[in-house]
Amino acid sequence: MTFDARRTLVAATRRSVKCPNVASSSSLTSTKPSPTWRRWPGGSRRVGAPGHLAATWFASLLRDGFALAATGRQQRFSRIGVGALRTVLTGAGITDDLDGKAEHIIAGFAHLGLHPDVADGVRAMRERGLRLVTLTNGSTQVAEALLATAGIRDEFERLLSVEDAARWKPAPEAYQHAARSCQVPTERMILVAAHAWDIDGPSTPA
Repeated sequence: MTFDARRTLVAATRRSVKCPNVASSSSLTSTKPSPTWRRWPGGSRRVGAPGHLAATWFASLLRDGFALAATGRQQRFSRIGVGALRTVLTGAGITDDLDGKAEHIIAGFAHLGLHPDVADGVRAMRERGLRLVTLTNGSTQVAEALLATAGIRDEFERLLSVEDAARWKPAPEAYQHAARSCQVPTERMILVAAHAWDIDGPSTPA
């Protein structure tokens, strides 16, 4: 199975499968965005932008990542995020210390929390003989910190990122990367995702 912890995707297979059963995840059912959003209007480096622009920024980040994937290219999540932040903040008339404010907001992803049902759901799948991995559009370091803080890092066999694949999710190549890494046929994997668009990729032929 595959779970997503922040924008996490999880893929899993049963122990009856001869090849390794692995679940891949990008963000396990989804995380609470409040630590990142709280950094928007306040924190050690006050951003000074209206709170509603946080959603605009994140939508712009996904749009730009998807656009690159559609053209066969990709960039790191953090780099796209910083570029989108600079655009949104400049459009709001905020031009001072853009790099510092962008860094402050991006750092908030490392402090995300999981929704209450995630940990129990992950443990339940492990008890049923599923092996889990993560697959994220972000960095494995963020997923590592997120899952460790929640006390479920050891439930995952490995953490994967599209940084090592050809393109961002939901491009099919991202999910194929997870399958290759796990040495499990895609038809023996189950995807659990927080976003509808995350389901579109593995459902589309490459």
